Amino acid sequence: MKKNIYIALLAVAALAVTACGGNRPTETAAASSAAAAAEVTEAPTATPEPTVEPTATPEPTEEPTPEPTEEPTPEPTEEPTPEPTEEPEAEPTSAPELIAEPITAEEAAAEAEEKSGQTGDYTAASGDEYIGSWYHLKATIDIQGLYDGQYYVVCTWPSSASTYSAWEYTCTFENGSLVCNGTGKKTDVTFGEDGNVAGSQVIYADGSAKFTMNADHTISWEDSVENVAADAAFAW
Repeated sequence: MKKNIYIALLAVAALAVTACGGNRPTETAAASSAAAAAEVTEAPTATPEPTVEPTATPEPTEEPTPEPTEEPTPEPTEEPTPEPTEEPEAEPTSAPELIAEPITAEEAAAEAEEKSGQTGDYTAASGDEYIGSWYHLKATIDIQGLYDGQYYVVCTWPSSASTYSAWEYTCTFENGSLVCNGTGKKTDVTFGEDGNVAGSQVIYADGSAKFTMNADHTISWEDSVENVAADAAFAW
């Protein structure tokens, strides 16, 4: 702005000089004005170039590698084993009792005979009905079937803790009974403290016997020598 004002003042002064000089040619005045203008014209200021400072490249810094840390292994924890619980046993429920109507003695006897399948005296139809083991107190009768319709009978009767008697019969089936005629044998046996047989003695070997089936399906033993089981009924 100041530069323009200064140039304008110089132009005004040149015009004044021209007016005062009279006969000077216009070219001289113009040249003077141009020279004056050239003198006051300042050379253009050069714009300084920006200086670029070199940027220092930072050297890479190596970060220390972190050492691996070992995590502690957790110790296994044992879970307590639950104790078995016992379920209470259910109490058995009893079936309701049935109240039976009273019956007479005659009806009871008829019912017993109907269950046994027989009325009055009973006669065995076959010797096979006797096969098996029969018991009375500590005495035992064992009957086995043999060939040709014969039956082997062994009777044992303890007389003490260490002795017992044994009767052996070979019988045939006659008129509903098992009969042995004169071939029966009685033996007394003694045991030692170790439980083994310590000795035996044959008492006789010519005995006879008869075994009969009763109506209540027990059997009677008739011994012809000693009659040892006169009042005994052997049940299966």
